[in-house]
Amino acid sequence: MDDEQNFYMTGTYFSKSGRLSGSSIQVGDKSVISYIATITPSSPRASKGYSKTAKRGFEYELHTFSNVNGINVRGRYTP
Repeated sequence: MDDEQNFYMTGTYFSKSGRLSGSSIQVGDKSVISYIATITPSSPRASKGYSKTAKRGFEYELHTFSNVNGINVRGRYTP
């Protein structure tokens, strides 16, 4: 049973230098949201906890924003 209360972002490709920040949000209950994590080309991994218990069995989505227009980032997201 995995009850860890963190989400993970890993960037494997950045089209430009810049920061990509994001948070994980439970679909259907926006009150279940993580704190904001930030990744960069020089620090491509980040994790943050949730502000409220994130239960398994629910769908989560990653919401992102960047300080650079037109940046493309590929990688992994684990809610």
